[in-house]
Amino acid sequence: EKVNAADPDLIIVAGRSSSAYAELSKIAPTVDLSVDNENFLDSFRERTKPLGTIFGKEEELAKRLDALEPEAQKVTKQAEASGLNGLIVLTTGGKLSAYGPGSRFGIIHDELGVAPAEKGLSTATHGNPVSHEFIAEVDPDVLYVIDRDAAIGRSGESAKQVLDNPLVNGTSAAGNDRIVYLDAFTWYLAPTGLSSVEKMTQTVATGLS
Repeated sequence: EKVNAADPDLIIVAGRSSSAYAELSKIAPTVDLSVDNENFLDSFRERTKPLGTIFGKEEELAKRLDALEPEAQKVTKQAEASGLNGLIVLTTGGKLSAYGPGSRFGIIHDELGVAPAEKGLSTATHGNPVSHEFIAEVDPDVLYVIDRDAAIGRSGESAKQVLDNPLVNGTSAAGNDRIVYLDAFTWYLAPTGLSSVEKMTQTVATGLS
């Protein structure tokens, strides 16, 4: 009802909201820009192109997409040369979830070449519930952290506070100053935006330096 009241000229859905496509398309032209996490960059490219057409930015979009591919390849080579592995965790309400290849944050492994510190993690949307002991046991070279509470404006312990304990501080990632706190907007709220994917590539490259 709220969408209908807004009288939009265009509706864009993706991810969870894609389930409402049929109903929303009755209100206005609707496009689904959901990305396949297991084939992220190719899927992202194809899903982003319609926006260039809709807004008359085909040439600008093509240039940025063409520039993104070699940058991703460069980071992949950097990751492979470094020999570093990584673990992705999300904090929320003081709890931890881990993500691996094929997951919503799997671009780090699948497209940017960072070897997973832990294999066999499921690709569930909400990740794999884990503990501080798990992080210590896996002992990643690089620990990538998303603070969900910061992303949604929830008060409570920050990701840095949640992870500030002897178990995490004893990991290789902590000892080598390779705990990378990922920007919440880029990685959680708008992970398939063009500028977000550009920033993701830069962030992973910096974390491997």
